[in-house]
Amino acid sequence: MPVNRLPIALCLLLGACAPNTEPGMRTSEDTYEAVRTVDAVTVTIPYTYTNATGETVYINRCQEPDPPSLQKQQEGVWRTVYAPPRLLCLGPPVVIDAGGDHEGQLEVRAALDPNSQPQWEVERVPGTYRLVLDIFGNLEPGGNGTNPLDLEQRVSNTFEITERYERDADASGDASGLDEDADGPTGAGGG
Repeated sequence: MPVNRLPIALCLLLGACAPNTEPGMRTSEDTYEAVRTVDAVTVTIPYTYTNATGETVYINRCQEPDPPSLQKQQEGVWRTVYAPPRLLCLGPPVVIDAGGDHEGQLEVRAALDPNSQPQWEVERVPGTYRLVLDIFGNLEPGGNGTNPLDLEQRVSNTFEITERYERDADASGDASGLDEDADGPTGAGGG
């Protein structure tokens, strides 16, 4: 039986058979500015997850939906640099129907002091980042998400984070002993 090559040729020509390489999660910007003080790093990253799986998916939540974690690319490897605290209660999950959207924002408030939590896990802030959201394909009878989606379906686009230093001034006007050089602070948690 002869094979009709026209559908195959059209598919290749139009790219319609190519897998979707667009991330399911997009941040609102391509660059964010983190504020760094002597003891903390802060930045807010709004995002939208679009469910392109063709199935209903779920995000666990307590009072709020579980937030994504933040990863930084270092020497070609993705490393989690901020994992926000999560409440241990379990409420009804966020349900995202096929084709539906979920909007949120990651509020990074990370400590540089090794005795404080949550930690900022790398020394230098500027670099290339992505968000990773825990999204599940099934629910347990108690409502907890199970069967996490493949990583490619749970990561955002890549984006840059730059940093701006702010000095913490105490009542005497002292700038907390933070010294700046061409590479940034050399005080606690610096450069």
